Amino acid sequence: LASKDRLNIHHIPAWQENHTVELRGEFVFPGKYTIRRGETLGQLIQRAGGFTDFAYLEASLFTREKLKQLELKNLVKVSESLRMEIASKNLSDKDGNTSFDYQQTNKLLADLTNVEPIGRLVVDIPSIISNSEFDVILEDGDVLYIPAKQNSVNVVGQVQVASSHIYKSGLTAFDYLELSGGSKKQAD
Repeated sequence: LASKDRLNIHHIPAWQENHTVELRGEFVFPGKYTIRRGETLGQLIQRAGGFTDFAYLEASLFTREKLKQLELKNLVKVSESLRMEIASKNLSDKDGNTSFDYQQTNKLLADLTNVEPIGRLVVDIPSIISNSEFDVILEDGDVLYIPAKQNSVNVVGQVQVASSHIYKSGLTAFDYLELSGGSKKQAD
């Protein structure tokens, strides 16, 4: 630069400083990123340097704030619908027998409304990277989590012994079930 030169620095068009997306887990540069209007997930992943060698793309979790709010509304609707259905069933029982315990029913409905919504949007990260046709336009508050690859299989639920096993190529889900002592009588 020389004397009397003028340097103008302009804002990036459509830049929204208060719109951020968070990348967590196995990214080269994880963190919170300010996004431009219309920016896609694929573009942001490139900006973050891509993934580490340990990234397990198929196990990604993408969440969106708008979907959390929608899930919460739906949970409240389901709870109210169940409440009305249970009350109706109890009132219409001809023998005077109540098939539902009032306190248990209220606890069940309270538990349902206390469920924390996730707001998950199912995305195919490998397809997004290879083909922009599957890309997702980002919104404020989006979060993408890419976990590290695991070499274990967790067996939980109605099994004799809930446990984790080292992954072995060639074993099926039923093999891992047997390694955990088999299923219980109430297993489906």
